[in-house]
Amino acid sequence: MEQLATIDGPERSVIVVAEKDRRNPQVARAVAAHPGLAMVSVPGPLTAVAMTDLVLRESDLGAAECVEVARALPPFLRTYAVLSSATKVEQPAPPFLTYLASLLPWTRFGLDLHEGRYLKPVDLPRVVPEAGVRIISAPTARFSTDLLPAGAAARDVALELPATSWGARHAVECTLLIGSVEDVVAQILSRDAVACVNCQVPTRLSLCPFCGVRQAPEHRKASA
Repeated sequence: MEQLATIDGPERSVIVVAEKDRRNPQVARAVAAHPGLAMVSVPGPLTAVAMTDLVLRESDLGAAECVEVARALPPFLRTYAVLSSATKVEQPAPPFLTYLASLLPWTRFGLDLHEGRYLKPVDLPRVVPEAGVRIISAPTARFSTDLLPAGAAARDVALELPATSWGARHAVECTLLIGSVEDVVAQILSRDAVACVNCQVPTRLSLCPFCGVRQAPEHRKASA
């Protein structure tokens, strides 16, 4: 669990966690104990969480804006992986033949998480030209990160951590941001924010991320 922002004053904070950690008792206790704390759970593996971290850290945002950007970011992300086995991957579940092939020790599989499909590693795209940033996991003894798609002009950020979300003995992954950090954030925040009807924190969401009060339809229309 990592706190990414304490902006808008010390009573307003945002933490970003992986989707799988959303029901972690430590996270639940932290949110329950601090009414001014908002939690954002990020779907996807390690590099997708790291990309959300990077975008928020590199943007001059208030706490409420951090929540909005983090929740709206997944459509701008493309995650690819090469795995030695797909038997423990829950989403997307492997086709039956892929599952059977995973039982063989020499196999490897490419995964396009955005499309939700398995394919041969050589069939993964070699370049994603629209990417502005690429985050890659650490290589393994068997898999090099050269197996992963690159961005034509993307800035590369290499993690020291291995890809562990897949339940495979060997795995490498990358997540690419489609566009620059500045352009993506500007697109997400293109609407004007309106103060929450209850706690007055500026928000573009239908449900305030801090006090949990649902905004009236006319309030949401005003922010459109």
